[in-house]
Amino acid sequence: MSGTSKQLWGWYPTDRIWIPLQVDDEGRVIVDMSGISLGDIGDVDTTGAVEGDMLYYDAASSTWILVRRANLANILAALTILTDLADVAVIAPGDGEALIWDAATTLWTPMALAPGIHTLAANTCIWREYTNRVSSTARTATVSSIAGDVITLTANEAYRFGDWGAAPEYMNAANVLLKIQNTTRSEFAWMKA
Repeated sequence: MSGTSKQLWGWYPTDRIWIPLQVDDEGRVIVDMSGISLGDIGDVDTTGAVEGDMLYYDAASSTWILVRRANLANILAALTILTDLADVAVIAPGDGEALIWDAATTLWTPMALAPGIHTLAANTCIWREYTNRVSSTARTATVSSIAGDVITLTANEAYRFGDWGAAPEYMNAANVLLKIQNTTRSEFAWMKA
């Protein structure tokens, strides 16, 4: 057995022989991957692949197998309800609940939205509580319209505060229901009771 400079010998268990390996200047093995295809990987079966085929993981055989594009529709057609999916909990959702990832069960589970997420409907009354050196008049606002992410309040009842958390009014962030900051950095806030 003879070798050349920058060569390493490696055991090839399939043929039970030692084979020469090339190494670079830093001693890393140089591997030629040009002759290896996806189907050469042990857990991938690409036998009979044609244009448009996709790989699908088959848990029963622990193998990636081919799926014809036409057959994909059959797989998707078998999913008739959301809970047909393996990672969705089979629990009837309550009104207003959303699917939330539950790390403990590793399932998407119907749950109430976390506190702090508020759904406003038209004509919802929003009010604030405060201590003000200038005025003690309570202000209220009504949601006049909702279009997408835009909530329009009755403009004549908006009240301007000072800088957030600063004089003349100190605002408790825990009580904030809605805060609006405009381009001049004047800040407006409505507080929950």
